Amino acid sequence: MVVIPDSILFSYTFISRPNELSKQSARDVSAILSIEAWFVIQINQIAYLNISVPILELYKALYRWKEQVKPTNVPEFHYYSVEHDDKDGAILSMLPFSSRGRITSIWGEVDVYNVLPLNDLVVALFRLENDLKSDIETYFGIKLDHFIQNIPYRMN
Repeated sequence: MVVIPDSILFSYTFISRPNELSKQSARDVSAILSIEAWFVIQINQIAYLNISVPILELYKALYRWKEQVKPTNVPEFHYYSVEHDDKDGAILSMLPFSSRGRITSIWGEVDVYNVLPLNDLVVALFRLENDLKSDIETYFGIKLDHFIQNIPYRMN
């Protein structure tokens, strides 16, 4: 086994079938929230998180966060679901500090060292947002531009 220090891997597998979302459902919030995927985070090759999420909602959180990132300022990222009570915290967060950042989840399955180089975290989250957009559009045969304004999104 090769251990690569300071590594993070995001992966996902759609649970919903391709015919469960179409361009006709672009304004149907219940249809949008019903689209789910298994979402997995591995930190330093250790499975940290393995959950089912409303994937369009996660995509929109990443999309909105990415709009706020500037070369001189990386804001915190938080993903909350409209279907989950957030009193315990965010489902997924990236907390930047100095040149490093921390990935956390209220549902993290193991205690791992989750402090990584900030640039690596930003690149990984940007790649996740880009891959999600491409894969969602291909899998469901839609354009997310038609859906984005109707995807529920919570900030806290």
